[in-house]
Amino acid sequence: TAQAGYMEFDGSLFYVAAGQIKTEVNGLAADQNTGKWYYLANGQVQTQYTGLAQYDGAWFYVVNGALAENYTGNVEYDGATFYVVNGMLKN
Repeated sequence: TAQAGYMEFDGSLFYVAAGQIKTEVNGLAADQNTGKWYYLANGQVQTQYTGLAQYDGAWFYVVNGALAENYTGNVEYDGATFYVVNGMLKN
């Protein structure tokens, strides 16, 4: 069987496995080849999305559909301000 991964098609990036878009994949998911994390809806990277996303009980900052792992600073989201270190919200 083919390993799951990301494939570009018609200007968009999709999460695929066994030759099919994995439409059941929503939220943050890693690219096992590059280690980069993306924010997905129905298996498609949401490049228009900038905001917060929850994964495994923690919150992360996403910019243009990708985890902002190099960002440290304040983020305003839904009327509140959060402090982010390397893309992860800190309490």
